[in-house]
Amino acid sequence: MEDVERSLIFLGTPALDIQRRAGVRAVQSTPLVSRSGRPLGMFSTHYTTPQRPEDRVLRLLDLLARQAADIIERGQHAEALRQSHATLELRVRERTAELRRLTSELTVAEQRERQHLAQVLHDGLQQLLVAAQFHTTLLERHGDRAAAAEHTGKLHELLAEALTASRSLTAELSPPVLQAEGLLPALDWLAHWMQETHGLTVAVQAQTTQQPETDALKVFLFQSVRELLFNVVKHAGVRDANVTVTRTDAHIQILVTDRGQGFDPAHVHTGMTGGMGLGSIRQRLEFLGGSFDIWSAPKQGSRFTLTVPLSQA
Repeated sequence: MEDVERSLIFLGTPALDIQRRAGVRAVQSTPLVSRSGRPLGMFSTHYTTPQRPEDRVLRLLDLLARQAADIIERGQHAEALRQSHATLELRVRERTAELRRLTSELTVAEQRERQHLAQVLHDGLQQLLVAAQFHTTLLERHGDRAAAAEHTGKLHELLAEALTASRSLTAELSPPVLQAEGLLPALDWLAHWMQETHGLTVAVQAQTTQQPETDALKVFLFQSVRELLFNVVKHAGVRDANVTVTRTDAHIQILVTDRGQGFDPAHVHTGMTGGMGLGSIRQRLEFLGGSFDIWSAPKQGSRFTLTVPLSQA
């Protein structure tokens, strides 16, 4: 019994009494260890008479213990694999839902841009060209040189205005400087354009010369910054904002800040703003391997941080 008590002493007195009442007089315990050395449990053999197992019995018990450990490890691996598959399926469903939502938002945004373009063409260029056509007709009807000169001057004026409107629309949709010189010069151009068009003073500070290499990412970041500045004009209630471009480790980071009215960041998923929307910016940046962080509070302004990895840039 002395050996029995030593092997069962860790169970405590109540367990030892139970073993004794059951007639157990000896216990041989063999650890269950995985092939990688991870402990899985204990394989115990109980005897009704005090004894020490023979070597062949111990070898047999070791063999059984290894087989049991293999079975347990395979079961654990199968369960972990099942859980991994379940997690993967859940992530796929979540990503699919995000893609559907993003596709819907992009469709709405594209339609809004088309409507904006159509409105500009109708109210701007078309009206100017109709007026130019009218003065051309009058010019053809009048033989008087003074009248012809008057209509010719008006015609030149209208055509110049139409050309200016056309150039402004082209620059608004896709500024040539973005393709020719890159993102940083385009942000400087955007600052001047926001001042001239919307009266918003934008201070651009570039603390790095690193720029995205792909045109798609240049355009996306430019459009995102422009969208954020539009939101300042529409919602912040201030006439100035800041854009700072930095490089952090292996990332490009663009910070857009204002000291305006602020808002509740919890509402960004509702599409509270026009254009791409804050929710769309966040989702598209995540798909690019980046991130979009928002801080804002009522009467304390807002801070938007766009981050993209250089490996994607």
